Amino acid sequence: MRFKINDFEFGAEDSLLVCTGWEVAAADIRSHDTPRGGQDGIFPARDLLGKRTWTLGLATVTSDYDSASALVAAFTNAWEQARRKATPGVLVPLAYQATPGGQWRCVFGRPRKIQASTADYAAMQGVIKIAVEFDQLDPGFYSSGTGGSQSDGQVVVTAFPATITRGFEFKLPMPFAIRGSKETGQASVVLRVEGDQPSPVKVRFYGPCTSPALRTDSGQLLRVMGRIYSGDYLEIDTLHGTAQNSAGRFVPYMVDPRDRSFRWRLAPGSHVLTVFAVRGSTESVRAEVSWRNVYSTI
Repeated sequence: MRFKINDFEFGAEDSLLVCTGWEVAAADIRSHDTPRGGQDGIFPARDLLGKRTWTLGLATVTSDYDSASALVAAFTNAWEQARRKATPGVLVPLAYQATPGGQWRCVFGRPRKIQASTADYAAMQGVIKIAVEFDQLDPGFYSSGTGGSQSDGQVVVTAFPATITRGFEFKLPMPFAIRGSKETGQASVVLRVEGDQPSPVKVRFYGPCTSPALRTDSGQLLRVMGRIYSGDYLEIDTLHGTAQNSAGRFVPYMVDPRDRSFRWRLAPGSHVLTVFAVRGSTESVRAEVSWRNVYSTI
């Protein structure tokens, strides 16, 4: 089993910090059952998944205490840096590769406990044991190209004003296709989501434009309130539930609250996404949409 957190890779049999054991606890259940007012019994409501805890056992396989201690210090630093990145509302990826040469996937949550063994006889021989816990706070298992940072797909689509007769801009490989009319002031892209669970998306609208919007063929709508200026963008991330500009400031007030945009998910399969601007706009709207495939099992 190979892992990666904050760009620090560990756990493989051929590494100096091997995984001696790992366990994933069953997800907690968050019950919304409520007592029946003035009656015996409980009114049953919806049950939702809570967190899972990953427990990892690690050990250094070096030849002396100094080398083992330096390796433990490097790993501890990476673990603590990842923990510091987990600010309120932000999840941290723990990437893993279940089989050598297999697909990288990742889970999102918070690094928790880390504990190393003391300077005992084994440590003097270069073997220091480490126990860590990672709380998986999002229930999905996400595909993760090279260990936590890349999306599975990305499309860029530009909707030009109806009075301008130009084409559409796009990049990156299938699965997607462009369609639409240059006279409509909007453009559509067809993409396909893999996996077996609904996938969160990240949408970035680039300025200059006023009140850009994106809708899906399933009826989901994402509308921006106000203007995005030249050189700036608005990025809406439905995995973390955030909206921020190019300066990294959170600007949730720019997202129309009627659209429930922070809960966006795209079900597995094909989707048509359409980008357009407020009626009468004379500016192009450029949007970048990326997503991760999500699975129900490791």
